[in-house]
Amino acid sequence: MRIKLWMIGLLTFSLMGCQKDSWQKFSSEEGAFSIKLPGAPLEQVATVDTDAGPVEFHLFILDTFGRDGIAYTVAYSDYPDSVIQAGAPDSIFNEVRDRALAKLQGELTSDLEVTLGEHPGREMRIQTTDGEFYIDFHLYMVGTRFYQVIVETHRDKSASPEIQKCFDSFKLIET
Repeated sequence: MRIKLWMIGLLTFSLMGCQKDSWQKFSSEEGAFSIKLPGAPLEQVATVDTDAGPVEFHLFILDTFGRDGIAYTVAYSDYPDSVIQAGAPDSIFNEVRDRALAKLQGELTSDLEVTLGEHPGREMRIQTTDGEFYIDFHLYMVGTRFYQVIVETHRDKSASPEIQKCFDSFKLIET
């Protein structure tokens, strides 16, 4: 009997390592990026008034909030050359930060300069005033293209490894 229980335990343990990763690679050829997400995102296009004028944003949204307490968004937009020549990366990053803070009525808990390869970027975390939600942003300027990778979590999931897994998987693709 002990040997059977031991064999069942060993079989169960070995099968646990065979579980398939439910994350899948999503690519946007037009957006020139790929990312891994725990499902297929829905695409939306929106025009947003910015300090540079109206800008078209391509959004890819995967909302698993009801199931996992996490929502994922990847967005890209193209800015005019004149904006980029005027020192835009920082001004665009700051505009996104300031608009998010105003909209969320939140508190900026981190704001770090980063890079994606040689491209400038910013990592930010905002906590809502009520402390219930965290929104993590990774922003990158690649030429005149602006990328945003955003993960929104309930406070119970704010340290989830899925957040970093998502950010780490974001890659540019050669077009």
